[in-house]
Amino acid sequence: MSDLLNGFCYDIEADNLYLQSTTIWYIRLKSLDGERTLSLKPFEDTEWTAKFSEWVHSFEDGCKVVGHNILGYDQWMLWRHGGLHFRLMQNCQDIFDTKD
Repeated sequence: MSDLLNGFCYDIEADNLYLQSTTIWYIRLKSLDGERTLSLKPFEDTEWTAKFSEWVHSFEDGCKVVGHNILGYDQWMLWRHGGLHFRLMQNCQDIFDTKD
């Protein structure tokens, strides 16, 4: 597998902005190679955190994690509503910063 396709993207939809939110409605995950997808509805599924963690751990350490505003919203929502912690790695990069 190409190193560019080693990872996944995800997006979270909730009832409000981070500080005012009470519920995550939907989480969609997709592998970058397009082979796997997962849809979670945390408001219905009490096991959503275990399923999300299982998804993350199914990828190699150091894989790419892609999303729109994940550092400003999605990761914080996972922490607030699911107790899922995250950490930034040293090789974190914005793809738009790769132009020479």
